[in-house]
Amino acid sequence: MIETGKNIEYISSDELRKERPNDKDNHIAIFDEMHRRTLASLNGGADVIYDSTNLETKFRKKLFDKVKNDNKNARVFAVFIHKGVKNAMIQSQGSIGRDDVNNELIAQMYQTMQLPIIGVDCDAIIIPEIKLVNNNYKLVESKIFGKDNFDDFVEKVRTVDAALVLKYNKEIKGDKDEI
Repeated sequence: MIETGKNIEYISSDELRKERPNDKDNHIAIFDEMHRRTLASLNGGADVIYDSTNLETKFRKKLFDKVKNDNKNARVFAVFIHKGVKNAMIQSQGSIGRDDVNNELIAQMYQTMQLPIIGVDCDAIIIPEIKLVNNNYKLVESKIFGKDNFDDFVEKVRTVDAALVLKYNKEIKGDKDEI
């Protein structure tokens, strides 16, 4: 876990796009730079919050492998925030300064969404419980899932989005059931 008082670097794809407007639509350039900054920060002794949607396993795995190759003792946590596609669409309608995010884009992104896999693209998964209190979002608690309770993670996701779990079962386990 993150140590209290330790330096934490925040690296965000959205912030990097603002910093580099000429590259904002060049995903390769943005994520290559995010990876470079992440590894440099970790090698400098900082913990890193890597903030990006990261919907697909292959992209998370690429960073996971780079981090593990550089520092075998590093722990990679995937923070999984998903309240269902309909709630994502409702929430995006209130986003200030994000007119590029619309229901069509969210639906397209949802089609590529894949669950994190412990040992493949992360060491553990955190699901933060966030509630709206007096028009502000508050972190109420977080649940951490590792190898020993990964099935509990899948079951928690199922309560929000059974179709995503069916998709996971088909992709990872080879289940033949149609989604």
